[in-house]
Amino acid sequence: MMRQQRPSREKQAEYRTLQRSKGLCEVSTWVPEEAREVLKKIVSEGRFESLQAAYAEGIIRLSQEKSNQRT
Repeated sequence: MMRQQRPSREKQAEYRTLQRSKGLCEVSTWVPEEAREVLKKIVSEGRFESLQAAYAEGIIRLSQEKSNQRT
Protein backbone atom coordinates (compact mmCIF):
# COMPACT_ATOMS: atom_id res chain seq x y z
CA MET A 1 0.00 0.00 0.00
CA MET A 2 1.46 3.35 -1.05
CA ARG A 3 1.51 6.15 1.40
CA GLN A 4 -0.15 9.31 0.13
CA GLN A 5 2.39 12.05 -0.45
CA ARG A 6 1.73 15.51 0.95
CA PRO A 7 1.71 18.45 -1.46
CA SER A 8 5.03 20.24 -1.76
CA ARG A 9 5.53 23.64 -0.19
CA GLU A 10 5.61 25.13 -3.68
CA LYS A 11 2.22 23.66 -4.57
CA GLN A 12 0.78 24.83 -1.25
CA ALA A 13 2.14 28.34 -1.90
CA GLU A 14 0.66 28.32 -5.42
CA TYR A 15 -2.73 27.33 -4.01
CA ARG A 16 -2.63 30.08 -1.37
CA THR A 17 -1.63 32.65 -3.99
CA LEU A 18 -4.47 31.53 -6.26
CA GLN A 19 -7.02 31.78 -3.45
CA ARG A 20 -5.77 35.26 -2.49
CA SER A 21 -6.00 36.37 -6.12
CA LYS A 22 -9.69 35.45 -5.93
CA GLY A 23 -10.10 37.89 -3.01
CA LEU A 24 -10.13 35.23 -0.30
CA CYS A 25 -8.20 35.15 2.95
CA GLU A 26 -7.28 32.13 5.04
CA VAL A 27 -8.66 31.76 8.53
CA SER A 28 -9.42 28.15 9.27
CA THR A 29 -11.19 28.05 5.94
CA TRP A 30 -11.17 30.41 2.96
CA VAL A 31 -13.53 33.39 3.26
CA PRO A 32 -13.94 36.63 1.30
CA GLU A 33 -11.27 39.21 2.13
CA GLU A 34 -13.93 41.75 3.14
CA ALA A 35 -15.02 39.40 5.93
CA ARG A 36 -11.64 39.71 7.63
CA GLU A 37 -12.47 42.85 9.67
CA VAL A 38 -15.85 41.48 10.73
CA LEU A 39 -14.21 38.24 11.84
CA LYS A 40 -11.47 40.05 13.76
CA LYS A 41 -14.09 42.09 15.63
CA ILE A 42 -16.16 39.03 16.53
CA VAL A 43 -13.13 37.07 17.71
CA SER A 44 -11.96 40.02 19.81
CA GLU A 45 -15.36 40.18 21.53
CA GLY A 46 -14.63 36.70 22.89
CA ARG A 47 -18.26 35.60 22.93
CA PHE A 48 -17.67 32.24 21.28
CA GLU A 49 -16.22 28.98 22.54
CA SER A 50 -14.54 28.25 19.21
CA LEU A 51 -13.17 30.25 16.32
CA GLN A 52 -15.39 28.27 13.96
CA ALA A 53 -18.48 29.62 15.73
CA ALA A 54 -17.08 33.15 15.52
CA TYR A 55 -16.34 32.73 11.82
CA ALA A 56 -19.87 31.48 11.17
CA GLU A 57 -21.32 34.49 13.00
CA GLY A 58 -19.03 36.82 11.04
CA ILE A 59 -20.16 35.42 7.71
CA ILE A 60 -23.80 35.79 8.75
CA ARG A 61 -23.23 39.41 9.82
CA LEU A 62 -21.41 40.21 6.60
CA SER A 63 -24.22 38.79 4.47
CA GLN A 64 -26.77 40.78 6.50
CA GLU A 65 -24.76 43.98 6.04
CA LYS A 66 -24.59 43.38 2.29
CA SER A 67 -28.34 42.74 2.04
CA ASN A 68 -29.03 45.92 4.04
CA GLN A 69 -26.85 47.91 1.63
CA ARG A 70 -28.89 46.65 -1.33
CA THR A 71 -32.18 47.87 0.13
